[in-house]
Amino acid sequence: MITLVTKSYNLHILILALTITSSVSGELANERQLQFGAKIFQQRCVLCHGDHGMGEGLLPIIVAKYPSTNLFKKKIY
Repeated sequence: MITLVTKSYNLHILILALTITSSVSGELANERQLQFGAKIFQQRCVLCHGDHGMGEGLLPIIVAKYPSTNLFKKKIY
């Protein structure tokens, strides 16, 4: 189960990163893209990662031995 959660987590991070940073001409993401990415994060990511991506979400607190969800902490695989 943890492996499935971790793979799903990695997929969500990839989608979020692509949503925020993608642009046709390679320029920085515009305000509309940033708002869209923030909306997706609020809908799908906050439960585990928390409002600031620091891993302070509700799910890791409730589930014992839940993997780290801090987006700013470097992971070693």
